[in-house]
Amino acid sequence: MLKKNRPWEALINEITELKDRQSGILCDVGTGNGRNMLELNQTLTLALDISFKLLSRYIASSDHQRILGALPKLPIRRKSVSDILSVAVLHHLRTEEQRRAAVEDLRRINQLLGTLTLTVWRKWRPSNAKKIFQAIRDGRHLIELEDHQRPWKNSKGEVLAKRFYHYYTWKELYFQLRESQYRIESRKHFGGHSGRDNFFVKALRRD
Repeated sequence: MLKKNRPWEALINEITELKDRQSGILCDVGTGNGRNMLELNQTLTLALDISFKLLSRYIASSDHQRILGALPKLPIRRKSVSDILSVAVLHHLRTEEQRRAAVEDLRRINQLLGTLTLTVWRKWRPSNAKKIFQAIRDGRHLIELEDHQRPWKNSKGEVLAKRFYHYYTWKELYFQLRESQYRIESRKHFGGHSGRDNFFVKALRRD
């Protein structure tokens, strides 16, 4: 089985409470082909993605409801979702305004005391930190190390397109969550080649 058809094992190991939960409504925002939903099966599962092609190749349960949509305007009712999973989504939005609006829209659909679990790429991940310090020494601008296009490759290594990435500082992510009335329950450096390339955050909707 191809990697993109298997759950991200490191992620699944971090969300055992969602894996074990049977009640409530779970929404996977940016589900792709649903690979991380293979081991999650709450009472009602909403699988949302911007790509019709990926949704048409959905590999998780046929009982899951597939929804075409995107942040920051999700086609989901206010306060209708008990748990949200958003893996590697926010950092693809191009502007700070869009990213802040996206977090607010996640709060909008989340029930009171509902959970939000998300990952985003870190600006100060080990490989990028070395490039940043070298750029500072060389007197170069840092913008390409904070926001840039990265090649999106298939399993053969062929470049299919380029995708925008924004690399988060913890301060930026913290304030975006706080502004949207989320209480951060836990966070860690997670994933990637170093095991520290992303922020992994669990948060609770406060009001």
